[in-house]
Amino acid sequence: LKSVALEKDSVVNCDETWCKVKVDGKYRKRYVWCLVNRLARVAIYCYEDGSRGRKVLKDILEGRELRALQTDGYNVYLYLDNEMLDIDHVCCMAHVRAKFKYAAEIEHDMNARRFLEYIGKLYALEKRYIELKLSPEGIRRRRNSAETTGIIIEMRSLLALMKSENAPRHGSLMEKAVSYLDHFWKQVFMYRKDGNYTIDNSLAERCIQPLANAR
Repeated sequence: LKSVALEKDSVVNCDETWCKVKVDGKYRKRYVWCLVNRLARVAIYCYEDGSRGRKVLKDILEGRELRALQTDGYNVYLYLDNEMLDIDHVCCMAHVRAKFKYAAEIEHDMNARRFLEYIGKLYALEKRYIELKLSPEGIRRRRNSAETTGIIIEMRSLLALMKSENAPRHGSLMEKAVSYLDHFWKQVFMYRKDGNYTIDNSLAERCIQPLANAR
């Protein structure tokens, strides 16, 4: 199953979650990793040693020639950018959206609402591609069209404003959202490179949801 899920040139979605495992008579917090190959219709769950550390991810992926791995912004995944340069690391737009959503709802930040509007437009475009039943190449072209590029340029301009010295003061949630988007900018928009990539990591998250529900 691992050979099929992680076959050469495949696009894989990855996520991890914790569960309680009985160790030496006591229940302790341990982690399970989930990797999903949509085209092969395979999802695998890796317990390894119950760790969430970088070594586990390295052991799972070492020797694999994937085309891309899509994840959230957990720092362990930066190993992909530092050592596995031949694998496209695609980050999850839904995690970006969630951070700005918290800032908008809890801190009532107007600029957070603007970011949400831009992200909403990008999701609307993705929905249109599905409705039109476009090929992966057709999706790639649309994602790099003037319409999509214009939205992203506006997002980048607002991000630059928020990071400038003259930026209005904002709360800690907004600071985290801005920092997250700035840090993972390249990986978040890597989905535009290939029509087989997805805008978010919802596929892996849906596959790991039963573990979270059981917990």
